[in-house]
Amino acid sequence: MDEASKLQFPKQLRQMLAFILCYCVPTNSNYLWTKYKDFLIEDFLLANSESMSIYRALKDIEAVIETLGFRLEDFGLPLPKTLNESNSHTNDDSNTVDFSEILNFKQKEVFDVVVEAIFCEYPENNLFFIDGAAGTGKTFVYNAIIQVLNKKEEPFISLASTGIAATLLKNGRTAHSVFKLPLILNETSTCRVKSKSKDAALLKNCKIIIWDEVTMSPNHAINAVNLYLQDLCGSKKLFGGKIILFGGDCKQCLPVIKRGSRTEIIEILLEK
Repeated sequence: MDEASKLQFPKQLRQMLAFILCYCVPTNSNYLWTKYKDFLIEDFLLANSESMSIYRALKDIEAVIETLGFRLEDFGLPLPKTLNESNSHTNDDSNTVDFSEILNFKQKEVFDVVVEAIFCEYPENNLFFIDGAAGTGKTFVYNAIIQVLNKKEEPFISLASTGIAATLLKNGRTAHSVFKLPLILNETSTCRVKSKSKDAALLKNCKIIIWDEVTMSPNHAINAVNLYLQDLCGSKKLFGGKIILFGGDCKQCLPVIKRGSRTEIIEILLEK
């Protein structure tokens, strides 16, 4: 953690702490949280108070460890407390923070555009992309949108190109799991979701598909999903007219092509 705090982004540090808690079983977990708290909340402090930043950092850590079957109290960590009235915006029915009320300006702009499209009968656009570096709050926007859908009991699908990124999303899964994509992809690859399955029904009925770290997926995967959704929804519109929210950072790692040249690596991301 000493070394990582000098080199890694806060989001990566939070993931690292979560894995240390679950797999290394430190004798004093609360000491680790206290010692590195300033590094763990650093990105949130750019747009939030310290108490809100602590809340969001703990929720991030909690989201990861819950996927592994643990809770914060299992490690003696402080629980995310309901924030006082000056720093929080809660609904009347629960102590859950309303994420849409604490988004910064840019996040709120994205949130409003996507939510409007979700609940519009004939949206002008159905494909959106959030481009942002690690720690800029992409996952927070995704989860704010998901919170709205949960309140309205509307179905959604959240996925990511990598397993670690998927753990940060509510009900997150990998793209290969959702669409039954083959591990080795080429221009003839197809989705293997059976048309009469529950997965197919959810894909057809969901209000939105959120796909994080899409920049780490080759274009063959995206093309296969596009063709499958067009067939499933009976529409020639892009992705069958389904609302799609992509996210990622084009400056991060590109898909790996074994012994591939720079040109081949770039081409695998682009439409032929």
